[in-house]
Amino acid sequence: PLFVAAFRMPSPAAMINGDGGTKDAVAASWQEILANNASDMLKSSDEPAALLETLQQMLKAGGGQHKVATTVLHIGWREAMSNKTNQWINIGVVAALVFSVLYSAINQPFGKITADDMWADHRENMNKVLICLLYISTIFGLITVVLTILLLIHISSFVNDADDFLFFVKLNPSGLVDISIIICLLCGGISIPLAAVVGNEEPIASICFFTGIFTFTGVLVIYVRSLVYNHKRVTARMKSLSGHQEAMQQILRQEFEKINAKGT
Repeated sequence: PLFVAAFRMPSPAAMINGDGGTKDAVAASWQEILANNASDMLKSSDEPAALLETLQQMLKAGGGQHKVATTVLHIGWREAMSNKTNQWINIGVVAALVFSVLYSAINQPFGKITADDMWADHRENMNKVLICLLYISTIFGLITVVLTILLLIHISSFVNDADDFLFFVKLNPSGLVDISIIICLLCGGISIPLAAVVGNEEPIASICFFTGIFTFTGVLVIYVRSLVYNHKRVTARMKSLSGHQEAMQQILRQEFEKINAKGT
């Protein structure tokens, strides 16, 4: 019997490629997850018809709205809201730490030394750039902290169901928070090599400056590489999911009709 059963089992290649019943099982599980999440959102909504219309419009809109609608259908609106709040908490903590360090730096500025070395003709200009970068980084660090605190307070105060969450996300895109923390970290990172030259003579100035520049450049390359490849992957995934848009629309309508049938 075991020998016969072995011949009945699909091959590994068939399982990977979705041959046999594997592909249908995956499709069924995918649709079941979407149906469960759609049903949960519609049942907990005060106005299921308005929520259905909002989700349908967001799926048709494309871009960020399509991404949000797809996310809440795949993982549920509660999990999506939890991921969003965790992201804001992490960004806010990092921004607060950077802000506290930089605020001390602008209150006690780096002392510019006078030395006859290779940096002598550039030290004054580098000091001016350093001061500007410190203030810019501090300002955007404070902006990030304030924005994340306000967003966390508002999302906990005003979001009670899926309707509220979708309205909140459309009203408060997180792009400003992301831009603020990026500017804060970029300016703060560039200021470190400049501070090494402004406050130190040779060879310390050159060692710290070039080490800081090379390290910062490597981290920046890693970040940009990750950003580009992840963006390409998300874009390709969104294109593939666009083919399932009609299925998503149909699942939403079916779950809405089930709720209406139970209500009547």
